[in-house]
Amino acid sequence: CEIAKDILLEEFPDRKIEIIDSLSASVGYGLLVDKAADLRDQGLSMEELVEKILEYRNHLHGYFFTSDLRFFIQGGRISKAAGFIGGLLNICPIIMITEEGTLKPIEKARGKKQAFNNLLSKMEKKGFMEEEKVFLCHSACPEDVESLKEKILERYPKAKIETFVIGGTIACHTGPGTVACFFFGREGR
Repeated sequence: CEIAKDILLEEFPDRKIEIIDSLSASVGYGLLVDKAADLRDQGLSMEELVEKILEYRNHLHGYFFTSDLRFFIQGGRISKAAGFIGGLLNICPIIMITEEGTLKPIEKARGKKQAFNNLLSKMEKKGFMEEEKVFLCHSACPEDVESLKEKILERYPKAKIETFVIGGTIACHTGPGTVACFFFGREGR
């Protein structure tokens, strides 16, 4: 980013360019960019915009689960034995994106229904701001992301939810059957 900034400033020396680490991934940083565009449209100066985005970044929550452990086994994140047993027990690991931008397994749900309920519980616990958008994404499981969307709307009828497909880079690590939820909460990460 710094190299790209330097190149652009050589060509456009009068431009203001700020680099902000989203401390997120996939549509998590997309949600932050969407918020930056909304704030820009409200007329915030560059300095105000950077300050606000840093505040929002600290309230951006990201959780995901996968119902297919094969890619976790192939990537060496879990052993073959753990993957086999997890598959038999229908385990869906719940993983959060930490305040440092790293991934941290936090729970093991038994099946998708429990995983969906877990994500809803996290939204409630973190103080989901219903006036803000929710970005959901999936890897080869559109029916699962639609089910989660329905469950969120049952609990938060005014929620503005957008759904996306996980990009290839992230999907090759998580595999098919991955569903992610990103939202802004009143509580910090």
